[in-house]
Amino acid sequence: MSTEALLPLFQPFVASNVTVPHTTLVEASYNFLKANTLPSTVNHCIRSAVFALLLAKRLPNFSSLKLDAETIVVSVLLHDMGCMFLLFSPSSFLQSDAENLTNPS
Repeated sequence: MSTEALLPLFQPFVASNVTVPHTTLVEASYNFLKANTLPSTVNHCIRSAVFALLLAKRLPNFSSLKLDAETIVVSVLLHDMGCMFLLFSPSSFLQSDAENLTNPS
């Protein structure tokens, strides 16, 4: 993906030496997340993406692999979207469905 002419969405996390890649796909994923979820979910997903990049960089089992940072960030940014659509859909979402989301067997 092209990174030209895109302003940074996220400032570099200097203390952890983690930089979130800024591509067209990351920007579209972030905008979709922001438009369709609560601010607390947006913040959770951003923190999770940074933590995933940090783990990929520092854990021995992953640091030697050539993992694509863009794929990691997009995956983590969108990881709660299914829950949000279920929780806020006008369909007959039952309390038992919510319990299944929070207490998987």
